[in-house]
Amino acid sequence: TALIKLQEKIKEEKTATIEAVDEITLTTTEKIPENDYRIIGLVFGTATGEEKASAHEQAIKVLRDKAKRVGADVVVAMRFESTSSMVTAYGTAVKIVK
Repeated sequence: TALIKLQEKIKEEKTATIEAVDEITLTTTEKIPENDYRIIGLVFGTATGEEKASAHEQAIKVLRDKAKRVGADVVVAMRFESTSSMVTAYGTAVKIVK
């Protein structure tokens, strides 16, 4: 899954990393090196479920869908918030300026 791949890369490199899936890139960093971009705004995806791993995956899917709908190429500063019954993925949607 995308979340597991992201966690493995962070562990290997011990730095924030970029993971591209479904045309929307997610990054935990606040900036994208060597790229200029325009901030679109906050996007988030929320999911509920008994199994946290699948709830994380679903929250990421909703986040990517919302980012795509607002015309973003990347979501920067992506984070998770969770409770016992809900997971929210959120970040800042940006458009790369070419």
